Amino acid sequence: MVAETMQAELGQPILIENRAGAGGMVGAEVAAKAPPDGYTLLYNITTHVQAPVTFRRFPYDPVADFFPLGRLGTTAITFCVGPTVPAAVTTLAEFVEWGRGRDLAFGNHGQGSTGHAYALRCWRRRPGCG
Repeated sequence: MVAETMQAELGQPILIENRAGAGGMVGAEVAAKAPPDGYTLLYNITTHVQAPVTFRRFPYDPVADFFPLGRLGTTAITFCVGPTVPAAVTTLAEFVEWGRGRDLAFGNHGQGSTGHAYALRCWRRRPGCG
């Protein structure tokens, strides 16, 4: 969908090469190491800037190796809880307060993902979270 519009705008073909893996870090690494000729673009979710938060090592510098051109959209981050959490707990801050001192389990859609990074940030900050 984006490639067709870009082709019309730029007046040249656009080749999409999906490089799946590691939550987008495989493709980001390829883009970071590509010749700086203006012909390689990276369309990625936030994973490449979250890598420093969730990993000790990552294959590129998310600031020095990239230049942001624009945003194509936004998405909400959904935080879900199971039925053992009381119905009175309705905010993330309330959940953090309720969860203090409890043995809790945590799941997300992948190491280095947005959910993983936000959870780490939240649990490290704790008071009030948010």
